[in-house]
Amino acid sequence: MNHTFIMILNHMLSYLNLHLMSRFGVAMGASTGAIYYVYTGKFQSKSRKITLFIISFMFGVISAEFAANFLSAITPSSVVAETSFGAMISAALCMKILKAIGNNINDFVSLFKKS
Repeated sequence: MNHTFIMILNHMLSYLNLHLMSRFGVAMGASTGAIYYVYTGKFQSKSRKITLFIISFMFGVISAEFAANFLSAITPSSVVAETSFGAMISAALCMKILKAIGNNINDFVSLFKKS
C-alpha cells in the first residue's frame, strides 16, 4: 500500500463518517491505529495487509469505549481519554495481543483451568 492509497482511504472514511455516522472520531482513530499496525508489521502479501487492516479497524471501532474507559482509569483523574483515542490504541494493539495469546495458548488456557 502506498501513501496515496492511505490518504484516499482516510478522506473517504472522513467523508462517509461525517455524513453518515455520528461516531466520526472513533472511525478515524480506528483507521489510524489499523494503518499503524499494518505499516509496522512485516507482512508480505497485500491481501494479508488488507485483511489485517479490516480486522484491526473493526476491533478498534467495537472496543473504543472500553479502551477509553480503561485508559481513563489508569491515568490521573485530570486526564480523560476520548473514545477516538481508545479506538486508535485498541486498533493498533488488538492483533498484537491476539497473536501473543495465540502463540502461548497453552499458558493462557492453563490460567483458567482448575488444578
